[in-house]
Amino acid sequence: PLPGMGTVIVTMFAHPRVTTIDSDHYGCSLLLMQHLLDLGHTQIRFIGGPDFSVDEQFRRAGWRDELLRRHIEPVEPLKGDWSANSGYEAARYLVEHDTSMTAIYAANDQMANGAIAALRDAGVRVPEDVSVVGVDDSLDDFVAHNELTTVRFDLRERGRKVFEYAVPQVKAPSLPIAMRIPGELIVRHSTAVPRG
Repeated sequence: PLPGMGTVIVTMFAHPRVTTIDSDHYGCSLLLMQHLLDLGHTQIRFIGGPDFSVDEQFRRAGWRDELLRRHIEPVEPLKGDWSANSGYEAARYLVEHDTSMTAIYAANDQMANGAIAALRDAGVRVPEDVSVVGVDDSLDDFVAHNELTTVRFDLRERGRKVFEYAVPQVKAPSLPIAMRIPGELIVRHSTAVPRG
């Protein structure tokens, strides 16, 4: 490291000797799950990203933990690759094989958008029949009339915090911290009370 520079790792995993900073990929799941559960959903399916993704691992853990906290047995999650096409294929599978599902939590907005397309192609109404949520609030520039309920991360704030801890103003040694920057729940029109 350069003199006067601290070491900061951008990751959800805490480190015993180094400060870690990241968006809260576990907490974003709790926000989304609480929103869906408060609406009355209990049959919430998860479409995850690739196994190697740390973000995916924490988002999936938040989904699973929140269901278990409510004494709801999670159904095996489906895997995608972050693309809209993989969300489409996963949701098409769910429509054909899962009659009890009332909501889909896709681990990013692209897969959620693909899931909505598959549901509508199958004649399933969103949100009247199935609610859909995503993560990252990334569709506004690509999707006209973006209607997706999602979590928005403040990536500028994350960058500011990384800089703050990498270039400390005071020379005093400091203990490493694990900082998680909470996301913001953005409720749009892809979620509703489950059909009766």
